[in-house]
Amino acid sequence: MDPSFIIPSLRAVDSLSNLVSNLSSDQPRQGTVRIDTAHHETHLQDHLAYVNDWASNVSIKGTQRLLEQISIDVHAQPGQARRAKEDLDNIAPIDTLISGTTSVFLGGPGAGKTTTLKMLATHLFTATSGHVSDDLSFPIVLRLRSLPSKQSISEAILQAIGLRVVIEGFYDSFDSSYNPSDHPYVSQVIENICAGYLREMNVAILLDGLDEVRHEQYRRFVSELTRLTATMGNSCIITTCRHGAYTVPIENAIVYSLKPFTHQQSVDFISKWFLDEDKTNDLIRSISESPYSELLYTPLHAANLCSVYERYGALPNEHVLIYSMIIDSRLRDWDEQRGVIRFARFSGLTQDRRKQFLSQLAYEMARVGSSLSFTILDASDALWEMSDIWDIEKSDPRELLEDLEAATGIIQLVHFDEYEFIHKTIQEFLVADHIARAPTLRQDASTIIELPDACALSIALSVDRASFSFALWDTVRTISRGRLSKFSGQFLNRIINEKLKINTSVLGGWSLLSFISCSLQRLQFFQDQEQVSTLREEPFFATVLNNDESIHKLFYSPLSLAIGYLRDSPFNEENLASIDVQKFYPEHIGRRTSEHWIDISNTIPDAGTAVIVPDEIILPKTLVEALT
Repeated sequence: MDPSFIIPSLRAVDSLSNLVSNLSSDQPRQGTVRIDTAHHETHLQDHLAYVNDWASNVSIKGTQRLLEQISIDVHAQPGQARRAKEDLDNIAPIDTLISGTTSVFLGGPGAGKTTTLKMLATHLFTATSGHVSDDLSFPIVLRLRSLPSKQSISEAILQAIGLRVVIEGFYDSFDSSYNPSDHPYVSQVIENICAGYLREMNVAILLDGLDEVRHEQYRRFVSELTRLTATMGNSCIITTCRHGAYTVPIENAIVYSLKPFTHQQSVDFISKWFLDEDKTNDLIRSISESPYSELLYTPLHAANLCSVYERYGALPNEHVLIYSMIIDSRLRDWDEQRGVIRFARFSGLTQDRRKQFLSQLAYEMARVGSSLSFTILDASDALWEMSDIWDIEKSDPRELLEDLEAATGIIQLVHFDEYEFIHKTIQEFLVADHIARAPTLRQDASTIIELPDACALSIALSVDRASFSFALWDTVRTISRGRLSKFSGQFLNRIINEKLKINTSVLGGWSLLSFISCSLQRLQFFQDQEQVSTLREEPFFATVLNNDESIHKLFYSPLSLAIGYLRDSPFNEENLASIDVQKFYPEHIGRRTSEHWIDISNTIPDAGTAVIVPDEIILPKTLVEALT
């Protein structure tokens, strides 16, 4: 890696002496502040080497491909609007949009968010774009999902480049089990020093996956990024987040929406994949005749379609099944390697049972909050218990994970003791597979509420989608209203993105009405018009408010049945933060069970269960008019 970064970086640390001195004099009782640079040079070189390797490769179906081999320029436009793919006004390549501030790139699952960061990092190293490289020195990459639960972004930045903040005398009053960075004074010192370094060095901070952190981390990170945006000088922060998960905005950040591929970009991508004109034309023809043809314009989905077609020579009827086919493909490769002795511990499991094993592992990691990435320590207890359930030879967890990585490519080692699933969508599908087969959901409500995307996919894998969607609703409805509202929005967005049709059923209709109503309750917490605009542009509400025909295809039948029960209900019309809604009060068809809930099971023939719904059903007026 280019050593020219090291000397300016050391000079930047030296130039912080006045700042460090001021921090010490402001709180003399707390101790003397200094910056330990003993490992700065080696850590910075190691981190830049890691970033260069990370940015050069993209993982597809468990294999590594050079980004430049299949790369297609990703475009974005300012704001959160989701315009049709043919509307190219105000759209530009992503590397022309970065300035010395904080930028947030929003996109749906597989829209190319991580690939966008990799392309930006590559431009910074090569200095060939003429855009992002001009005023910035080097990139620092943090995958937010991998940060410890209490670590700040500032601390992670300094740790990545080997700068350690020491407050001499401060630690003497604490025992060895205390983490000093938990102290407000220490965290403030760390943040000030980080901001000072960024002002001196003009660094690009690339933060992958703001949507992949837990709820409490998200709010803490947004507050910290707001402060860093105001104090980091000409450095820039670039982060990615899914639409719908960007619920609390970073102040003064510029928001961009990643745009889908154009038709020509899709053709170019497939051409680069196959390097065969006949195969390219055959796949494009097959996709155009499928029910999910629009998914061709999403980068990850285009890659998945290529991967499945390459292996099977055909495409499934429903897009969600592509995830299953990718996993099945990897497990077939596992079968082909059964002669290798090290995989003998799994030889007694059929292919389906191996998938279930991976699904349970994915779910158990989600339960402990590890989700996409997990350490060997995170997995050790779960793997030990699973060995009994699955009748697998017990061994060191590291050895078992090594076998899984070598045999399937579905998990991969990313650091010495840290593994991750090859992509968030694959991990979500595995979690969904486990949820769909779970004998009971209610006992895991605190886990389920953190997995809205996996829950949406689990509906597709269930035998009776309507009944299962109501079981999900009944599981999460007792969670706090704020968390339930956020879950409902992301859950509905994923259903729209995946084009999941719910079968005709009163229970299915009521579960959808309840989720829609809870999602709209977010309006009561919003403080400004910018947050309302965010809600309006989420996939589900954009579809509803624009009266898009896809809402009729997916939801019309079950929603019509459920709304039929509300026709004689008293209601009032409101304009909640610029969204016209109707509030229905279903007390006339059920009995109140508690402050916020009504049991309407007596009105539904053969319900077979208590049907608990909100005592206020809030619906967009456009949806009510379309269905009645």
